[in-house]
Amino acid sequence: MSSRRYYLSMASIMLVDAAITAAYAVLSGRTEVLPGALAANLAILGGLNLLGARWLFAPVAAYLAGRGSLAACRRRLVRLPWLSTLWVAVVALLYGVIVFSQGAFTPPGLDRAVGPGILAAMFVWFLFVYCAYMCFVVFFAVTDLTAGIRAELFVREGTVIAGRGSRLLYRLIAVFVLVTVMPVALLISDVLWFREVRLLQGLTVEKVVVLDLSGALAAAGLSLVFVTRGLARPIDWLMQGVRKLRRGDLDAYVPVTTSDELGELAVSFNRMVDGLKERAFVRETFGRYVTPDVAEAILRAHAAGPVGDGRPAPDGARLSGRVGEATVLFTDIADFSDLVSRMEPAAVMDLLNDYFTLVAEPIQRHGGVINNFIGDAVLATFNLPVPDPDHARHAVACALAIQDRLAEHRFAGGARLHTRIGINTGPVVAGTLGPPDRLAYTVLGREVNVAARLEAMNKETGTRILVSAATRRLCGDTAPFHPIGKVAVKGSAEPVEVFAVGLEVAGRPSVPASGFHRPSGRSH
Repeated sequence: MSSRRYYLSMASIMLVDAAITAAYAVLSGRTEVLPGALAANLAILGGLNLLGARWLFAPVAAYLAGRGSLAACRRRLVRLPWLSTLWVAVVALLYGVIVFSQGAFTPPGLDRAVGPGILAAMFVWFLFVYCAYMCFVVFFAVTDLTAGIRAELFVREGTVIAGRGSRLLYRLIAVFVLVTVMPVALLISDVLWFREVRLLQGLTVEKVVVLDLSGALAAAGLSLVFVTRGLARPIDWLMQGVRKLRRGDLDAYVPVTTSDELGELAVSFNRMVDGLKERAFVRETFGRYVTPDVAEAILRAHAAGPVGDGRPAPDGARLSGRVGEATVLFTDIADFSDLVSRMEPAAVMDLLNDYFTLVAEPIQRHGGVINNFIGDAVLATFNLPVPDPDHARHAVACALAIQDRLAEHRFAGGARLHTRIGINTGPVVAGTLGPPDRLAYTVLGREVNVAARLEAMNKETGTRILVSAATRRLCGDTAPFHPIGKVAVKGSAEPVEVFAVGLEVAGRPSVPASGFHRPSGRSH
């Protein structure tokens, strides 16, 4: 379909010339020139243009058919309006020389009547006007066609081929010259300088006006159609994008087909959509697990930024992996398997929802982020993705607060739940995992595994909260730490020095969270 449209665009000058030639023959009464002129029209303007069109459009047609490369298609689409115009200029010049030399528009004896100088000047002037009109028509027609192909590739593949569009002002100036300046100049030259030649051709002043205006209007009309489409379509795409956004559709990207002001506006619109999409992603991913101010901080810290050329983000609002230090808190309900074996599935779900609600509040209050709910376990991080210089202290304070709340809370049926907590500090990688429509923010690394091992180790030590030496060192003396000793931790090459917090060994009283001295530099 695109190939046929391009061939028609290139062959359009054949139709314009045929109309002008027929009008000249009828108005001048020289209908005998029609067969030869139309034959030359068909052979040169039709045949040569179609041959050139096939060669010029080959890289684009090959890619659209699934055979060519995108790079070759991109290069040719960018240059196609100018290459097509240059080809048409050469073909139109060749056609004009051949037709004038055959005497189609010069009756016998015309050179003797007006002199060779006047005839040569008329030939050069009209050939220039003729080529200019044809070039205008083809340039605007091919520009409109390539804009449609760029839009198709953008929608189908997200490929941006903006082209080398001039500024809107320059295009409007070109249209002004085509519609007003050239027709007036053509009329003035016919009436003032070439009036005698026109009379010898059989054209009175009135007929000259009709002929000149008919040709100018035909060329200008075709060009204006394509110029208007070139201005209206990007605006229409933008309006469609705005309507999609109003409906809540965050895939409202608009094609970027030019590099002029409308193209820049489309790029800015797509950047805005990227920003809205990323904010929606942050709210969806973190909004239920962190406070709104923390969610905004996540957005500021991890915003990937617009792609810069108006393309839709390839992975939606994916947050790329970020390596940094974090304190990881891992908590799991003690003896949960025995508990749920005596419960109905619906009751287990209600119990877990109640438990997670209870645990989530201290995590949010102390600036942590819940990364995952894994069965009855919770994985939370401090200092990633939101920077927190006191992340280790806040994680320990959060653990103590969780234990305090569980000690006071009665779940459905009067059940009590006890949870084990492991805390470790070290370098991790944080980012989103999963397909674009099912992304989850999580952390990975050895230190995460150590936190999980410490949580499980509470069984052996008879404690409720265990922290690594790295976390203990960052907390200073602001918490009741009790050394357990160095223990081998699965997944760690070296033994890890472990400390209990709040509870010493089994049977000893707990230390309430109020005994933990929070740093004064952070409010909750």
